[in-house]
Amino acid sequence: MNTRTKLAATGLSALTVVAVGLAACTPVPSKSSPAAISLPATPATRGDIQQTLSLSGDVRAQDQITVLPKASGRVQEVLVDVGSPVHAGDTIARLEADDPGLAVLQARAALSSAEAKLATVQAGGKADDITVAQETLAQQQAKLAAMRAQGRPEDVAVAQATLAAQQAKLNLMLSGGRQESVDQAQSALDAAQQKLALVQQGATDDVRQAAVSAVNVDKANVASAEAAYAALGGTSAADLESLQTAVDTLNAQVAAAQSVVDSTNAALANQTGASGADVQAAQTAYDQAQASLNAAQAALNQANNPTQASIAQAQAALAQAQAQQSAAEANQTALEQKVAGACAPVPVGQQVNQRTNPLTGATTGTITTIAAGPNGTACDAAKSSAGAAVDAGNAAVEAAQGQLDQLKRGGAPAQQVALQAQVTSAQALVKATRARLDALTNGGVQAQRAQLQAQHDQAQSQLVAAQDQLNVAQARLQAAQNGTLDAQRKAAQAQVAAANEKLTADQSHLEQLVAGPQPEEVQAAQDAVDQANAQLSVAQQPATPQDIAAQQAAVEGARQQLAKAEAPYTAWDIQQQQDAVAAASAQLDKAQNPYTDQDVATAQAGVDQAQVALEQAQLGVRETQVTAPVDGVVFDRQVSPGALVGPTSPIVTLIPPQLDVDVNVDETQLGNVQQGQAVQVTVPAYPNQPFAGRVTAVAPAVDQKTRTSAVHIQPQDPQGKLKPGMLATVTVAVADKQGALLVPRAALTTSGTLSPNSQTTIVTIDPTGHVQHVPIQIGLANDSMVEVTSGLTDGQVVATGNTGGVTDGEIVQAQVQAPVALAAENNQ
Repeated sequence: MNTRTKLAATGLSALTVVAVGLAACTPVPSKSSPAAISLPATPATRGDIQQTLSLSGDVRAQDQITVLPKASGRVQEVLVDVGSPVHAGDTIARLEADDPGLAVLQARAALSSAEAKLATVQAGGKADDITVAQETLAQQQAKLAAMRAQGRPEDVAVAQATLAAQQAKLNLMLSGGRQESVDQAQSALDAAQQKLALVQQGATDDVRQAAVSAVNVDKANVASAEAAYAALGGTSAADLESLQTAVDTLNAQVAAAQSVVDSTNAALANQTGASGADVQAAQTAYDQAQASLNAAQAALNQANNPTQASIAQAQAALAQAQAQQSAAEANQTALEQKVAGACAPVPVGQQVNQRTNPLTGATTGTITTIAAGPNGTACDAAKSSAGAAVDAGNAAVEAAQGQLDQLKRGGAPAQQVALQAQVTSAQALVKATRARLDALTNGGVQAQRAQLQAQHDQAQSQLVAAQDQLNVAQARLQAAQNGTLDAQRKAAQAQVAAANEKLTADQSHLEQLVAGPQPEEVQAAQDAVDQANAQLSVAQQPATPQDIAAQQAAVEGARQQLAKAEAPYTAWDIQQQQDAVAAASAQLDKAQNPYTDQDVATAQAGVDQAQVALEQAQLGVRETQVTAPVDGVVFDRQVSPGALVGPTSPIVTLIPPQLDVDVNVDETQLGNVQQGQAVQVTVPAYPNQPFAGRVTAVAPAVDQKTRTSAVHIQPQDPQGKLKPGMLATVTVAVADKQGALLVPRAALTTSGTLSPNSQTTIVTIDPTGHVQHVPIQIGLANDSMVEVTSGLTDGQVVATGNTGGVTDGEIVQAQVQAPVALAAENNQ
């Protein structure tokens, strides 16, 4: 390969050619000699010289960058074309971004969810959960304090009352029956015996006669009632007059019957004297009536004055009911406060141990806590059962209190009324028999008294019947006057039914009197005597040894209940409650700190993962924008809008603005080229505009075929005038020297490659015009000038051309030229 060296001579001043001066230095030929040849010449001068290496090569782009999309999809638009300049980051093309956009939305939602979860974990426990846990702990602690304080005062008071009642009942049982109870039982026995004697004796004639009279009166009353009922029809004036007449008639009958009663009463009162049998019968009737009165009075007294044992038993039942009520209320309170039972948040359970009182039949129980678990359904059921138990306990207390109050007041009102009625009836019977006995003891005969008594009884019955009929008639009249005939009929019908019932009863009584005492009546009276005997025995000694033993057991049970009420909880129970407090405290700690550090780290990791997923999704959206990786110019465009592309599909090819000039340097010149060395680049397109450059790389090896090595040069082209493929000449400065003795390269008599310290010849012209071939040694050389290191002196004139036929000593005419800065290229 041919290399060219570019030389530049500087530091020479322009000289004006002065013909006179030169002529003075040049010999004048004689007019007779032939004419001298003219040679161009120039004096040797001092100046600066630079030796360069000229290289040829091509302008090439450093790289060709193929731009590929990172995502797959359909090309939406291409924003550049061939030749378009681009900068790094400019958008070259866009792909459709629907799917990546949806991915961003999904990733953003996932990030929001993860951040919300992290915020929940970092926020710790909920205020409601903490409040519930704190309340539960406070309840369990309060329960533990109450258990350590032992029994409640109200429970102790109930247990003490129960023990006192049971002890009082035992004392009564041990002391035997009360005297008043014995007296009452004795009176009841006497009355039962007298009644048995009367039943066995049968009814007297006067009693039978009175029964016959009562039947007759009943028949008359039935007929009257039936007639009155049949007479009811309308409310005409005739009816009203008839009813008024009936009322008047009945008033007269009542008056007449009253007169008969009064007269018979007077006649009976005037009777004197009587037989011994009459007196004995009257005495017996009086004794029987008195016995009946005593029995009725004893029953009433017993009801009005209950025994202490009965009161103690009622008080014990009341105390037991109150205890059960308190227990039910305590259970309900515990369930509502969630400190025990099925509603307790701590795993606990209960085991019920029941015991039946052999005396009262009441059932008591103890509750032992065992392991269990809370359950909402079980809690609701337990609350419902507890409420029902409280209601039942309230009802039981009210019932027991009512029974105690009734017992103190003499029993139920209906029973009191019935007993009082029996006493009143017995008193009337005693009064009647006493009056008869008094009358007999004061004189009279039995037949007359019996007849008068029968007349009296009949008149009395008629008086009663007449009064009843009068009342009915008055009611009819009033009803007719008020227009309430239907009500009258109903009332009359009721009177008929009542009269028939009374007739039936009186007839049955009469039949019993006529038949005499019946075996069942005698047996019933005998049973009453036996029962009265048994009651007397009970009154004298109401409690059996078995009862006393049972009551002693009841007292012991009440004493144990009192001890339990005073100290209801065992060490095991307190330990169980301490465990419940510890569990509640742990539950509170869990509510306050429901999440561990690992939970927080996991939630944070979830946020980080969601953030990365969002960034990846956003990257996917950004990757739909195909951007230029570097500054450059579009060299080729491979796709158009609508094309489907992927990560292996080229979009465009870019050429970066950095260009290189690649030259091959002969191995003999490699020593003159080094990396970083400054150069000048010229191209034919801009021959007068050199481009500065610098050697960027020298190949480390020499091509064995061409004996050259590749050199890369980077030119400076801020205006982008250089184009890839241009032919470029690179000038490399290899050496320079200042103040060197210089002659034009044309002064050399030889041509070809010059090397430093080589030998050559030049033609000098002395002042007389004689020429001489002078050998010289050269140093640096460029295309126009050569440094002379020996064989020539400053100012010595040398021929610069046409020296081919000149011989030493020949006279020539020197055409001296001023030395100038030259630039040329010479092939070596």
